[in-house]
Amino acid sequence: MIDASRSSQRAPLVAVVLVVITLVVHARVVLGGMTWDDVRYHTEVAPPRLAASEAMLAGEAPTWWDGTGLGVPLLAEPSHGAAYPLTWLAATPRLLDLLSILHLFWLALGVALWARRLGASELASVVAGALAAASGIAAATAMRGALPALAFVPWVCWAAMSLASARHAAHARRHAAVLGLSLGMIGLSGSLAIFIDAVVLAAALGLRAHRRWLGAAIAGGVAIAAAQWIAALAIAGDVTGATVHALKLSRLLELVVPGSFGAASGEHAVPQIAGVAPHLPSLFVGAPAFALAALARPSRRVIGVAAVLAILALVVGRGGGWPAWFGAPELHLAVLAVLALPHTAVGIDTLVEGERRALLAIAGAAVMTGLAVVAVAVLRSRTDAIALDRAVLAGAITIACTAAALVIAWKTDAAWTPLAIAAFMVAPSVGGLGSTAPAIARDVVDTAPMWADAAAKTRDPMNPLLPVRIYRPMSLYEEAAEISVADSIATLVGNAPSRYGLAAARSEDPARPLVHDRMWLAAAAAGGALLERYGIALAILPGSMVEGRGLVEVARRGQWALVKFPGPPAAAMVFEWIWIPDEAGTIARLFPPGASRGLPAGVTVLQGTGPAQQEEPREPESCTVSRWARGAIDMTCAATEPNHAVVSSTAMRGWTVDVDGKTTPWVTADVMRRAVALSAGPHVVSWRYQAPGLLAGFVIALAGGVALLALFIHALLRARGTDEN
Repeated sequence: MIDASRSSQRAPLVAVVLVVITLVVHARVVLGGMTWDDVRYHTEVAPPRLAASEAMLAGEAPTWWDGTGLGVPLLAEPSHGAAYPLTWLAATPRLLDLLSILHLFWLALGVALWARRLGASELASVVAGALAAASGIAAATAMRGALPALAFVPWVCWAAMSLASARHAAHARRHAAVLGLSLGMIGLSGSLAIFIDAVVLAAALGLRAHRRWLGAAIAGGVAIAAAQWIAALAIAGDVTGATVHALKLSRLLELVVPGSFGAASGEHAVPQIAGVAPHLPSLFVGAPAFALAALARPSRRVIGVAAVLAILALVVGRGGGWPAWFGAPELHLAVLAVLALPHTAVGIDTLVEGERRALLAIAGAAVMTGLAVVAVAVLRSRTDAIALDRAVLAGAITIACTAAALVIAWKTDAAWTPLAIAAFMVAPSVGGLGSTAPAIARDVVDTAPMWADAAAKTRDPMNPLLPVRIYRPMSLYEEAAEISVADSIATLVGNAPSRYGLAAARSEDPARPLVHDRMWLAAAAAGGALLERYGIALAILPGSMVEGRGLVEVARRGQWALVKFPGPPAAAMVFEWIWIPDEAGTIARLFPPGASRGLPAGVTVLQGTGPAQQEEPREPESCTVSRWARGAIDMTCAATEPNHAVVSSTAMRGWTVDVDGKTTPWVTADVMRRAVALSAGPHVVSWRYQAPGLLAGFVIALAGGVALLALFIHALLRARGTDEN
């Protein structure tokens, strides 16, 4: 082990060096006007995080999001990342990218300090941190929203080791507080798999001593995480959720060959290697990193955890899609990489010293990389995936740099030898970023596309606060995997419309209700009946369908047209209704199987039992909306006879409604929206959403956070200025 006090004194210098390295490595994103070239990042990951930031900056809790479907829970869905405090700072796409760079630095610093705790030199620790910041697997977790969780993993391990070796109770309490707060931040970030992995690592590394404080730290971290997971568990049975799929074994090549074979765009993806449902775009770490890590002779507990992570990476998703809470197998590989990199620093020191075992390890890494590059080259000869050309070139550079490091370590013993070896170790990761984390011009995603501008102009001037929702047919969703980021933004793929004040009616969000997909399937043969019923005003249709159908073309791009669809508004009074007690019966009544037309929009189907109201057909009448944003809808409805005020907003637990200031029961209407009964005359109707379980989770999290902060402050006071890492 190293001298703890000396390590602490030099930690600021290590941090400064890693700040510079991270900024230089990712200068194209920080200063170069670039952003990640990844469709899923811009259409699935970024939108809910931007929505959460917008809500918090407006002084409101990010509990509900109207930007997808008919609205979904925001904070309660872990994959949205809305419970993570730093997400709230990402008010723009650029700030969200910079937040990722900040977490790459935090990951690098944690790896470096953990490496110092393992006994590595400062230079080797900095190299390990730089490898973390420049690795494809770390950048890939940024593109899938998991980087905040991963960035705290090395801090958990560093704090656990520091806790285990603390000589004084005050120091133990301080490290326990850091450990608990780090675990809490992982829990709030929304990645349950990484959270569980981190808890296991904390237990494995910290059990040697001060078990009471270790238990307190883990308990405090779990308490903080309750703010996310109690709310998530409360809605788990009501929403579709996401699934994860098995890791294709051939993709293990990407651990040592720079590439982004699991990318969401056809330009970078290689399905022959990554499979049909990859999670992370890239897995690149580099064979030298793993080879040198093995030289550190980690403890049996660390080896055991590494084995468990490897098994999870190979097993999760086998036999069909698993619930996303198990964590995509690539995430367990990412944690395994973070576990390896601090040990890599110890191996680098042995390489600098010219030890024979280090030379053999680095030679083996070069051979392993060469074999992988040959395999990729053979595949390239049989496919037309141009991404493989870049991978082969980057792999060749990796081999050359590894060989150079080997020769320098073997043949030279000059003062510049350590720096040269360090440079050749980091160069492949930095040079390979063009393949492992491709970027595009930021203007592509920052500029509102033509369709978004045209759609915004269709707002009802008499009721401008009503949501503007756009239906995108499934055929376009299927094509989205093959098109570029620019085309995806231009054609409003996924949740991209939410960035421009619009909403995607056909949602693939994991927080959508279970019945969502069944409704769209049932309405497939009924023309635009579903759009009409739910107040979805815009649709993307083949241009050939527009002429002669009474549709108003708003904009056209290629063979597709954005058209305005006739129908009642999303907030209206309905004067005819029937009651059906179950969802299946309601769906069959709304969209009869085999029928080309569904139930008229002037009739709503209420869930339950009660007297029906069916007279002469009558069109719904609009309510005037004075507020529709972030789980709050205020409107005024006035009619001369009894009616149901229906809002095309998802029917989920957590919604309440006041009519003229009095809390009133509401009912599910047409399976997917809500209604409240009104008598004749004018009424003020106010809807509010509060995530079930959120208050309880917040109270528990607050208690856990306060306890850990109090523990940290108390430890500092008791330490009386002493410092120990």
